Amino acid sequence: MTYEFLEGEFRRNVESVGRVVLVFAPWAAPVSLTRAWCLFEIFVCVQRGVPLEVVMPAAQKADFTRALVDDFGSIQMALSKIALD
Repeated sequence: MTYEFLEGEFRRNVESVGRVVLVFAPWAAPVSLTRAWCLFEIFVCVQRGVPLEVVMPAAQKADFTRALVDDFGSIQMALSKIALD
């Protein structure tokens, strides 16, 4: 099985579903951003114009919202640490 085959199948599946929901928890170190397939899903969404909805638990959302207003540097720091394990 080649990359091209897998990419094509995956892309078609994402497009046929029509949207992707990304669970962002904990927001300061989202597990989904350490997984290759999750990053690939984000890439396909951006590349193909598929809607991507980011969701997080209520407590995480409240903390994230606070950080947006009071401590944006913490968000920049968290997102700059994206790496595949």
